[in-house]
Amino acid sequence: MLSSGLDDRDKQIILECLVAVVKGPFFPGWEFDTLFGFTRAEIAELVAAWPEVDFDDEEVRRAISVALVQLTGYPHGEEEAWHRFISVSPSAVEALLMKYSREYAG
Repeated sequence: MLSSGLDDRDKQIILECLVAVVKGPFFPGWEFDTLFGFTRAEIAELVAAWPEVDFDDEEVRRAISVALVQLTGYPHGEEEAWHRFISVSPSAVEALLMKYSREYAG
């Protein structure tokens, strides 16, 4: 089970990242669907369902993975806005992405 490797703090950071993706200035609307493979509304539905999220669902896993990848890899230039949405540093999100990737792949 995927969620077994994620603690409550990990899940909180993932939620913060998803909220940042939906509400933050990080990704232009015209490029969002291409970057994510989801619409902003679809990611917002995931946020709205929190914490009743099935971490073993393939679409949920993909949405979370893409959100973490894009937040840490896309050149959004919004470093000042980061902490308005996410309580940890980009490097901490990268570490969570690595942990999440190990869980996702395993």
